[in-house]
Amino acid sequence: MLVLVVLMGILVISLVRAQVVRGTSWALQSDSNRLRVLPVPAPRGTVFDRYGELIADNVPSYSISLFPAPSDSIRATLERLSPLLDLGPERVDALVEQAAVNRRLPLLVTDNADYDAIAQVEERRADFPGIFLEMRPRRRYLAGPAVGHALGYVGEVSAAELESPLFQEYEQGMIVGK
Repeated sequence: MLVLVVLMGILVISLVRAQVVRGTSWALQSDSNRLRVLPVPAPRGTVFDRYGELIADNVPSYSISLFPAPSDSIRATLERLSPLLDLGPERVDALVEQAAVNRRLPLLVTDNADYDAIAQVEERRADFPGIFLEMRPRRRYLAGPAVGHALGYVGEVSAAELESPLFQEYEQGMIVGK
């Protein structure tokens, strides 16, 4: 009977320690496992001239990204993706290097994948752990791409801009107006 009481006491102490004493750390660890922060791009409006003629609008485009993971896992996924997306070995190496630099943000593999490539990747989704397919609006200039230089465009923040005090709130990989 004494052994049973001692074992039950140890069990109760272990449960109190796990639930009461360490409860908040378990809750934080649980939240970090289930919550994933993903940046959501802001929609861009259509641009009209003074006569009401359409100059620029948005069309659907598909992007393929990989969630942060160890470098060997990213390399393996990219090598399995390369036949579907026509990624050469040098592009795979560059993407792995880019993923090693910024480990917190998703790695953008391609931002303008055609529908056939998206369909092939979606068909084999189980083969690509950590992949993220997303529809993003892409700017279309009706008068041609040269209009973008007159109206402005968006692009990834550069290293020189990141050193500027105006961009202290930004991180590598974020999109800014140019």
